[in-house]
Amino acid sequence: MRNVRNRQAVKRLAAKSFKANRTRNTIAAIAIALTALLFTAVFTIGLGMIEDTQRSAMLQAGGDAHGSIKNITEEQYNILAQHPSIVECGRDMPTAYGVDNPEFLKRHVEMHYIEKTSIPTGS
Repeated sequence: MRNVRNRQAVKRLAAKSFKANRTRNTIAAIAIALTALLFTAVFTIGLGMIEDTQRSAMLQAGGDAHGSIKNITEEQYNILAQHPSIVECGRDMPTAYGVDNPEFLKRHVEMHYIEKTSIPTGS
């Protein structure tokens, strides 16, 4: 704020302006509060959407684990499972890609063997 020789006069003018325009000042305060609420809501919803998108991508990749590795051999799996930075691991192995039942011939059917540690827990 600038230095003014007569601060009392400036304060008096400001106070009278606030008293004369109460409605305008109230609307301005409400607008400021609603704007703050709007930005808070937008950022909260945006961050929630990002987390949900990441979780959906993980579930589509094969589970809600921290990592999902596909098309590896038994030997490669054993090497990875023995690694010291791996705390817990499990397998999701396809056992069948189709059936002989005539009712299901037009349907895409898969059967998987999933170890207990690999079962998606949902949210």
